[in-house]
Amino acid sequence: KMELCELSFSEKLFCVPTNKSNMEIEVLIIVSLISLLIYGLASKFKPSLGERLGNQKPQAVLADYPPNNHSTQEDHFIALARNFHNQISSVPVSKILSLPAEETDAKKSIEGFLRNPSPVLQDHKKCKFQMIQEPGPLLKLCQDILKNSREIGVDIENCSFRSYQGYICLIQISTEKGNFIIDALKLRSEIKANLGQIFHNPTICKIFHGGHSDVVWLQRDFDIFLVNYFDTQCFAKLLYSGQAVSLHVLWGEFCGLKMEKSEKSRFQQSNWAARPLSAEQLRYAMLDSCFLITLRDQLIRRAIEREVDYDQIQSAFNDMRAVSLRTYINEPFSVKACLMHYNKFVVRFCPD
Repeated sequence: KMELCELSFSEKLFCVPTNKSNMEIEVLIIVSLISLLIYGLASKFKPSLGERLGNQKPQAVLADYPPNNHSTQEDHFIALARNFHNQISSVPVSKILSLPAEETDAKKSIEGFLRNPSPVLQDHKKCKFQMIQEPGPLLKLCQDILKNSREIGVDIENCSFRSYQGYICLIQISTEKGNFIIDALKLRSEIKANLGQIFHNPTICKIFHGGHSDVVWLQRDFDIFLVNYFDTQCFAKLLYSGQAVSLHVLWGEFCGLKMEKSEKSRFQQSNWAARPLSAEQLRYAMLDSCFLITLRDQLIRRAIEREVDYDQIQSAFNDMRAVSLRTYINEPFSVKACLMHYNKFVVRFCPD
């Protein structure tokens, strides 16, 4: 205690040994102060993990974003689902196949579908897209679809990083005229009014691949339900012994596009909330939707060639209807849910 009291201020503060000269002590103090200053400045301007990944919190970029708490919104979505339930359930098979008739029988509808010519397969090397980031082009696109399209290919890119519920970042739509990528972050307030009238329209078939999550995301973010829904993954199970088939497998078999599963997974797990998106990301996003109209046609024709039973085909349409009837539920925060999101984060961003 007596020894401690005898220490100088510099010795107490910087733990300078007593055998050092005054000059050496002053140098050590100056170096220590400079180090503290540099560390403080570095800490102040050091980007957070989210910023290094090019991703801000949704609260920073979205005026309206999904809440992260369990609220009375659950009743809201149940009420919406009740309103759309009859509309979704009453869509006949002929409308799912973009036919003018109101035929519910799968056999007769398929026969009518096969009489139509197959859509032209796009050359994936020459495929182009239009990026939509302003309300005007979005309105024009929706008006054109309502006037001229009986089917569209649709895909969605969602981001869940730094958000418990997640949020939609891109909506890709392909028609017979072209491919369109909609910036759902920039046009968030315009999506429901414009795309809602298309997704709710029973005369326009919306073609997805494995859209069970997309259905829920559209409800969560925009109160949008899918009326008249076709899922190429559901139908492909008829040809692949009931197994869920990845889109890249169908690309290789029907569209002449080869992509390794690891490459597709890399794009699926990329940061879709980053702006600007890379050219590679945008091209991949376009590919996710641009072949869906062709794939629907080719899968149905292949099923008929292999003489798949019409009862199985009808069952596939029932499965699609069940997917489109899924209702978003705002799950309450729990330890189990927290661990699930943590593990997803570790696998996605820290694989090593």
